[in-house]
Amino acid sequence: MQKLKNLLILGGIFQVISFILSISDNEICLFIWGLFFLAFIISAIVFLFLKNVLWTQKIIKKHNVLTPFLYAIGWIPYISLPYFIVGMVMGYNGAMAAYNGVEYAPANPELLGLFLTAYYIALGAGLILSLLLATVYVLRNFYMSHKSSTKKANSQ
Repeated sequence: MQKLKNLLILGGIFQVISFILSISDNEICLFIWGLFFLAFIISAIVFLFLKNVLWTQKIIKKHNVLTPFLYAIGWIPYISLPYFIVGMVMGYNGAMAAYNGVEYAPANPELLGLFLTAYYIALGAGLILSLLLATVYVLRNFYMSHKSSTKKANSQ
């Protein structure tokens, strides 16, 4: 379970950085995003082999409100990997077709459309649901801590 938490924290941090970098259409931001993506992939592989990652443990212990939201968006980069890989392959095929002077068309456009539709539905519904659950979790923890502090104050 700890590995999953570490991976979700890593994914959440990458997703926040990715969102910030995607605001601009600048080529430098795209290059920086590529470096962060490479660092994310390498870090995710390393996290699979490490039992505890100290800096993620510090984030989990220190930021009780932020952590559930990082968990809530941390799955997005992992689910987006197949979409990214398909996009890279199609981009490569399109570039090679243009280089050879041939018009490019995907081999099975219906399947590709279904793949993209399923991805966007899962991403949209999953993101809304996960952020809603994270908000409920944080509010519940806030209510429970407030309730217990009120009981202690009344008993004294």
